[in-house]
Amino acid sequence: MTLTPLTLAGNNWQINIMTDSSSGGALLKLSVGDVVTAGLRIYRDHFKPYYWQAIQSYLWIALAVVISVLVIGAVTAIGAVLALDPNALAGILILVVLGLFVPWGYCLAKSIAVQGVLARVAFFEAGEKPESLEAARIQLMPRFWRFLWASLLTGLIMTLCLLIVGGIFALLLVMGGLMTFADHNGSILIILAFVWMFVGVFIYVWFFSRLALTDVCLAVEPTLSPVNAVSRSWELTKGYVLTLQMIFFIAFLMTIPLSILSNFGSVVALLVGQDQNMATIINLPLSILIGALLIPFWQAIKAVIYFDLRTRKEGLRLSLDLPPMDDY
Repeated sequence: MTLTPLTLAGNNWQINIMTDSSSGGALLKLSVGDVVTAGLRIYRDHFKPYYWQAIQSYLWIALAVVISVLVIGAVTAIGAVLALDPNALAGILILVVLGLFVPWGYCLAKSIAVQGVLARVAFFEAGEKPESLEAARIQLMPRFWRFLWASLLTGLIMTLCLLIVGGIFALLLVMGGLMTFADHNGSILIILAFVWMFVGVFIYVWFFSRLALTDVCLAVEPTLSPVNAVSRSWELTKGYVLTLQMIFFIAFLMTIPLSILSNFGSVVALLVGQDQNMATIINLPLSILIGALLIPFWQAIKAVIYFDLRTRKEGLRLSLDLPPMDDY
């Protein structure tokens, strides 16, 4: 078996690939820094359309908020005009809030699907088979509900993980405290609780890394069901968790300055001696603008990881292994 170097050149960026001449497959060799750099370059080369796409993701959430405010405000006003009993009005409002799950679910599904569009186009950019945002939307938006179900499923798994890790930590801490209160030596349990806290963080991040590619899998392979997309992410990330944790950690460090900037309103309110209302007025739009900057960055990085892992494990060749758009 002979390995010969091949270079994929894109928009001012390169990825080194080793091709296996005996099997026809390809093994993409990306380091942690390469993945982050490749994601940044894809984002940089398409900044304006990607940023506008991310803004649209936030606009769907904003629409859900506006609908909720208008509906709850209208019901409250009608209740006041009709002088309804407070208990009756509270019951009506509860039913209204439950009814708002429908528009919230719809808007959330659309928002997550829009982010899936970003992951899809970034993946094809990484593979030098560019696909337009419009073509990606045609493929994914009719299937937008799948993104919501996949997100809820991954969220449920992560929540269960958090509850188990947090529950064990709380149990050890409480038992140690009770033993100390009863004049017994509970320090060992308290120490174990804090040791478990660090172990628990690692476990949580491990699960996050295994499930992080779920939306990318669903975006690139849109015939997958939400459950299959979760399984696909779990399968692809097997054996690469530590590398993924390093990638996500470096990417997280890079986003810290922008995350701090999104709280600029709180600093201003503190300096001028105003209440938190002023901070909220400044922070809310700032958080949306900055959050929209971060979404394409994360989606591009995950798309490059997905491309890398599929090439490593499956010898992915975009021209052969992915059917034309109309075949999905």
